[in-house]
Amino acid sequence: MKKMYCVLLVSCFFLSVAGCSFMLGPYDGSRRHVPEDRATVGPILPDPNSIAVEPLDFDPPAPERVVLDNGMVLFFMEDRELPLVSLSLAMRAGSIFDPPGLEGLAAMTGKSMIRGGTVRMTPDEVDDELDFLAADISVSVGKKTMVLSLDATADTFDRAFEIFYDILHHPRFSEQRLASAENVTVEDLRRIPDNPQRLAFRELSRLLYDDDRWGRSPSIDSVRAITRDHCRTFHKNFIQSGPAMAAVSGDVSLREIRTKLNDLFGSRSLEESEPLPEPPDPRESAPIYYLPKDLPQSVIVAGYLVPGENDPDFYAMEVLNDIAGGGGFQSRMMTEIRTRRGLAYSAGSIYEPKSDFGVVAVYAMTKSESTANVVDLANAILEDLARNPVDAQTLDRSRKSLINSHVFSFTSASKITRIQMMNAFRGLPDNFLKTYTDRIATVDAEDVRRSADAYLGSNRRVLLVLGNPDSFMEQLSAKGTLVEIHSDLLEDAREPATE
Repeated sequence: MKKMYCVLLVSCFFLSVAGCSFMLGPYDGSRRHVPEDRATVGPILPDPNSIAVEPLDFDPPAPERVVLDNGMVLFFMEDRELPLVSLSLAMRAGSIFDPPGLEGLAAMTGKSMIRGGTVRMTPDEVDDELDFLAADISVSVGKKTMVLSLDATADTFDRAFEIFYDILHHPRFSEQRLASAENVTVEDLRRIPDNPQRLAFRELSRLLYDDDRWGRSPSIDSVRAITRDHCRTFHKNFIQSGPAMAAVSGDVSLREIRTKLNDLFGSRSLEESEPLPEPPDPRESAPIYYLPKDLPQSVIVAGYLVPGENDPDFYAMEVLNDIAGGGGFQSRMMTEIRTRRGLAYSAGSIYEPKSDFGVVAVYAMTKSESTANVVDLANAILEDLARNPVDAQTLDRSRKSLINSHVFSFTSASKITRIQMMNAFRGLPDNFLKTYTDRIATVDAEDVRRSADAYLGSNRRVLLVLGNPDSFMEQLSAKGTLVEIHSDLLEDAREPATE
């Protein structure tokens, strides 16, 4: 039996070889499939970047701007293509208003508000009815803003809106649902140390803002300290009143939605409950920070405080970031650090603009022994951009990339109205979206060089290295003062579990 099995196995092998020979032709030990006459090969396709195209005439559809009875602004766009209705409400209720020691309160309030039922309905009743209506109520919380959204079909929108109304005005804040939201958040925080890059960016935020309100993050202790009464107080101060705007699109008339929103917000005061803090100041000549963690790699992150969307240099910063590290495999950091040197699998930069300031973050992950080398390379790339104007081809590619990605972000009426609402809420000009492409197209090489020189110098950098200090301390010590930091999440991870 064993002999028959071996014979069968050998037969299958020769059959597979014969099949390969049938498909590929007999192998002569040296032949390569190179045509004798290259004229028989099809034409070589041109570089896509060299193809001439008509100039892009970008004219995004503009939603109607409507002022409600209480002075609140609504952005509306009727869209009868599908029987769907989308509503978004932006409120000045972001995490920047979390009290000290209660970091995470805005997020917990938002989550427990939409999942914790209403005075009239239990949490399960709300969930069941929204499922039956094929409707969804969601929340997102940023630094400055909380956005509450409702998506429903045209047939179920009226009933879904009633539930939305109750959630906004009469939330129950179920203790059970709040505890559930806290448990999920605490578990997520406990998992952050398992993702070194995420941990590094969390700690960089605290360092970049010098422990200011802009840089505070939720901790396990702060989330566990949040109670139902804290959520009720936050809801009263920042959600029931304060600056707000709305966006509505879909299979609904303006008259109908105006009536509903006037009823929803008729008595709402738009006065600020608490002013926003001043934008943070850039840190000057910060030391090199390191966070010890036993890893075979180093996570390198560097932050710079730069101009935001309301600054004339915003457009140059967009192009500069794309060229430096935000443009993927064509960016200088990816090309030099990964492709040419093979020192990192991931390297690049991110530009996150707010209305009044922005942040550029440079990042790379490399083996511990290459830490100082990668830090030097990233710094050299930025210094070169500050000294030498970029070439015309690189500049043109970057501008086209940014313009194309901007244009393709307007794929639906709901996205258009929501983007317009958020831009207006951030205080951007009414024509910001329409003029973006023209402003990007006019950025020249000198604008890029000047911005790199003004905003991305090493004297404005906050640098953090996460990894095994035994592998990079000697390398980095010659580059500046080293300061060790600690993370509450790593300390919590070291504590023994309690019964």
